[in-house]
Amino acid sequence: KREQDTLTGFGTSLIPGPLAASLVTEGGVAFKAVVASAAAAAQAAYYLTVAEYSLARATESVSAKSRTAALAEAWNSQAQLANGRVPATSSVAILMLALTCLGVELLPRAACLIFPFS
Repeated sequence: KREQDTLTGFGTSLIPGPLAASLVTEGGVAFKAVVASAAAAAQAAYYLTVAEYSLARATESVSAKSRTAALAEAWNSQAQLANGRVPATSSVAILMLALTCLGVELLPRAACLIFPFS
């Protein structure tokens, strides 16, 4: 199917020049050759314009994807920095919890040592 489409496209791209020359009724063979070459030049210009347009769209797509990738990389770096602080924050919180538990356990005993007969 793909090869057939390629051959069909190639075949249809060859038709306009000779067709335009065959439709011209006035003039000799030289004039018809000029008409055929002019039609072929116009067709080549059209295909070049289509190719340039497709290339411009592809370039815009690549640049948009590059911007998106750069933004995602920046967000990833920020997330890594934020997550790098989480273990330190968690360890400080665990230390404070342990000190609080130690204080709760030792404070009644310390009060008994200070006030032994109360």
